[in-house]
Amino acid sequence: MLATPAIAAAVNFTFNPVPDYADYGKEPSACTMFQTPACCLSNIIEACVLHATGCEGGCSGPDASQLANFLGCFVKGEQPGVNETSTSATNATVHATVQEGVCKPKSMAKCLNSSRIAAAAAANACVKSKHIYEPIMARLTAASTKIQTFPHALVNGKLLKQDTEKNDEKHMKQSLCKAGVKAAC
Repeated sequence: MLATPAIAAAVNFTFNPVPDYADYGKEPSACTMFQTPACCLSNIIEACVLHATGCEGGCSGPDASQLANFLGCFVKGEQPGVNETSTSATNATVHATVQEGVCKPKSMAKCLNSSRIAAAAAANACVKSKHIYEPIMARLTAASTKIQTFPHALVNGKLLKQDTEKNDEKHMKQSLCKAGVKAAC
């Protein structure tokens, strides 16, 4: 939806990676049993891209569109059952369905490039520096304690119901249309 410039311009897209509270700011290898090192690093990558795009706290327009494109690549582009060391023979047998939670931090560069994020160098520098990402993760952790549902989508302060991905998009467009975003109608 945010690929439509008129919709992206009309919304405040606020993304929160919702890091595991005990793990924010730690090195990926220090994750608890609740997250793999790859997922911990993926949280840091998402937070750094969020910060580098200027979208921490929300954004609209091209920044929102680029962040959404990055996330679509980084999160939804994951293939279930495929890990970082899979062979191409194994990859060929995996269906094209997608699943969140199979973290693949090595897709960061590809997704930054495909989403045309101008601040890719800043995102990379952030991921490599605990001094940069630790305070970002702390802010996101504090904000995420107020979120009770995932995804958490509000239109004019009203929490949208959650269903399937297809219905979620339909409900979002309907809500945006009712709120006056003509491009969503």
